[in-house]
Amino acid sequence: MMSKIKNSLPVKGVFIVSVIAVALLIGVSAIFLLEDIRGRNPAKAPVAAVAVPAMNCTLVVPADPLHNLATPWQLSAPCNEANPNQAVFVQAVVFDLDTHTLSTYAPLVIDAGTTPAITPTAPVFPPHAVVVGHSKYGGDVFNWVSANTVVGVFGGGDDVVTTLTGAGAGQCDNGAAGRLFGQVFFCNTRGLFSAINRAHISIPPIGVEKSGLPCPTVRDFRLVDQDQSDNVTATYLVNANGQTAQNTVANRLKLGDNVGFKVVKNGSDNRLLDTFVDPAVGCTPWAIADLADPGVFLPTQATNELQAAAFQGAPMALIPAGDPMVGPNVLAMVNTYRLDIDQPRAASLADASTSTYCENQAEVAHSWITLHAADFQGPSPTVGMNLEAFLLDRLAAARVILKCAV
Repeated sequence: MMSKIKNSLPVKGVFIVSVIAVALLIGVSAIFLLEDIRGRNPAKAPVAAVAVPAMNCTLVVPADPLHNLATPWQLSAPCNEANPNQAVFVQAVVFDLDTHTLSTYAPLVIDAGTTPAITPTAPVFPPHAVVVGHSKYGGDVFNWVSANTVVGVFGGGDDVVTTLTGAGAGQCDNGAAGRLFGQVFFCNTRGLFSAINRAHISIPPIGVEKSGLPCPTVRDFRLVDQDQSDNVTATYLVNANGQTAQNTVANRLKLGDNVGFKVVKNGSDNRLLDTFVDPAVGCTPWAIADLADPGVFLPTQATNELQAAAFQGAPMALIPAGDPMVGPNVLAMVNTYRLDIDQPRAASLADASTSTYCENQAEVAHSWITLHAADFQGPSPTVGMNLEAFLLDRLAAARVILKCAV
């Protein structure tokens, strides 16, 4: 069972719940920004796209998605990738068993019936051996292809629930006990983490933040919300016609800087840590090579989880029973989600106690945000809101959703 934090920073003040924060966390108004990153003009201000109601979406998974990384996934109508509350993102992480190195690749998602704005760049693997695919029904499926490599695919979006269909859907987990997690899905991530853990690779330390405390992780009670480890950090380009392309230096040059294309992404916990919180407190996320964009290194959901597993101090935040993505309170869903992100199984719902999770969060989260109030005056995922206000609203909403005691 998760232990309670002791000798931690004191809690200051009472959590005041804002309607804005609750809407933010449950995805009713997920944000799509024009983000000036990776070579874009820094003088341009981020702009929020027009908000539209979130809805359930269906994603068509290509055949053999672990091998055919360059084959686009297709988002079925009426959902579309240019819509700020319907887009879905896919992120692969590749582990080379010979060199013990990790790299990443973002398979493209396109609207069904369309073509990519630019043909995806195929990843290049080393010249030999095996990709392991984990069946959602149990057991491993071994397929001999190029590269002594294990591939795991992570996915998530701005919609409410993502239903997987298509020839490759059977290689992915998106729920348990006849129920779906919601926005997230995983394809062979257990195989990926298993191979990495068996290899005992060197994982970069998380470092120390400005305050002298360890840098935050995705399993840190200072930062988690009601549905931690949710989800990928992948981004795409969308042109004026709504066609998508991989977000690479070459593609941005091809599309040009003034033709109405934008960088789109989802409001994930992982992106919050990597893009906003870490820089604000003086930390740097672990970044790995992008196989579609030579010379570019990016943080990923997998590397976030690996660093957290290796360096997060006790008590470590793990998926609680009250997380709305796991029922709430459905043990099979708790454990399926945990295993997909390399967390230990819970022996029972009590072993994933939401009340203990709430207590641990209350011990440190508010006081840590207050400690960094001056550092958190910069931008947040919500345009016009600084990071301090964003984190406080997010925390307040999480505690309502988890039904934490005040």
